[in-house]
Amino acid sequence: MSGMSSACWRLSDHLDMSRWSGDVANKSARKLRGNWSQWNLSLTPSRHQSAVQCLCECVQAELEEQVNMVKVAEDHAKKASADASRLAEELRQEQDHSTQIEKARRTAETIAKDLQTRLDEAEAAAMQGGRKIVQKMEQVCATFSTV
Repeated sequence: MSGMSSACWRLSDHLDMSRWSGDVANKSARKLRGNWSQWNLSLTPSRHQSAVQCLCECVQAELEEQVNMVKVAEDHAKKASADASRLAEELRQEQDHSTQIEKARRTAETIAKDLQTRLDEAEAAAMQGGRKIVQKMEQVCATFSTV
């Protein structure tokens, strides 16, 4: 059970790290886009049109790469979340099963103690009855010996 619990914690940590890396990538892409947009506005269109176009293409490619990284991070986060949920459910089921087994064990112990008590009482009654029979047989033998 503790192995499943530690697996849940690892998956939860992995989920948090995936979300964090996605957030960082997203913020980085937004900041980069903002910086390039400001730089682009500062250029004069006539002199730097081809340079701006090239930079825009580069920025667009970087932005698409960052967006893809965010999507991958989100997918990892979703998978980790699903795994954590599945493991939490398995842990709950194992704990329920463990509780049922413990209850059955206690019931079995109670039954065993009850049966042992009944056996002890039966043995005591058998010994008592055996003594009475021996005494009767001794009386019968004594009457035959006197006769």
